[in-house]
Amino acid sequence: MSPLTEEDHFMRLLAVDDSPVMRDLIPLLVDNDMVVRSAASGSAALSILQGSEQPFDCLLLDIEMPGMDGIELCRHVRSLPRYTLTPVIMLTARTDGGSIEAAFAAGANDYITKTLNTRTLRGRLRVAERLRDASGMFRCDRRRLSTFGKPRGAHPFCASQSVTILGTGQMIDPFSLGNYLAQLPRRDIEHSRIFGARLENFEKIYRSTTTPEFGDLLVEVAEGLQALVRASSALTCYDGNGTFICLARSADLPATDQMEAELAAHLQATWQQGATAALPPLTITLGTPVTPFANKTQRVRKSLLRAQARLEARSARKGLGPAGTRHPRETISMRAAGLDVPRN
Repeated sequence: MSPLTEEDHFMRLLAVDDSPVMRDLIPLLVDNDMVVRSAASGSAALSILQGSEQPFDCLLLDIEMPGMDGIELCRHVRSLPRYTLTPVIMLTARTDGGSIEAAFAAGANDYITKTLNTRTLRGRLRVAERLRDASGMFRCDRRRLSTFGKPRGAHPFCASQSVTILGTGQMIDPFSLGNYLAQLPRRDIEHSRIFGARLENFEKIYRSTTTPEFGDLLVEVAEGLQALVRASSALTCYDGNGTFICLARSADLPATDQMEAELAAHLQATWQQGATAALPPLTITLGTPVTPFANKTQRVRKSLLRAQARLEARSARKGLGPAGTRHPRETISMRAAGLDVPRN
């Protein structure tokens, strides 16, 4: 083992931008305990990532670059085993929701507009540092799921862990969903809706499935939710304990009963396909969508708690749990709410 050097105690950043001005500016704005290496293109960045003996701690990717843009580069990064969990911050001159959502769906965790200042960049890098050091998340691509063992109930993640299947529609991790919601422009809040969904018999499903079967179920639910909201701009995460969170940038959603019935029918048609043993039936509950809080102060926490209350209320009305209780299985995790920090 090589002896530790002074650089081993620094946060190592790779900044990828075709603008030489940005490549010169970023190292001047970061904290003293961070070191920056730069690349002028996506292909150059991939060469650095694959050739570096020590992995980088955070990546800053420009969305708009000639050739391979930042979104495509992010997808390639997430396919590298050493970088499935590494924080990725997108740099963008755009404020349109489409490109930012596409970046999050590709695996980005955060974004910064190119009106950079020291305080903003350092603040977002500290959030990235928290994400790097966070535990409790499991992320892999769908192909890798098939390589896990077949014992039922023997999963590489515990029941309460969030799981993200890369390359699955608009599925992201809870941390990133909270980050996206925290930075959603106020003008878009009134046109957005957030709601929870829960597999009511989750414990039995978790114990009865192989890891590939469980992963396929998560994919089916996430893709089903994406289709149901009928919005091109929607992000979904699986938060553990059978709970999903969906954020749609559209106020024109079908009635909750209709969405729940259609999702149940979709899962009924796809569940158990290819299974090697009988699997338990599915019961799913959708909470009534709510408008996120407009005020950025604790926006994520308050929005999630409101969505959770609506989910529990519908569950209680179906006779699946008493209203007002906070059983651990029924609680939307506050992983995402950990990103409620002031924005500049």
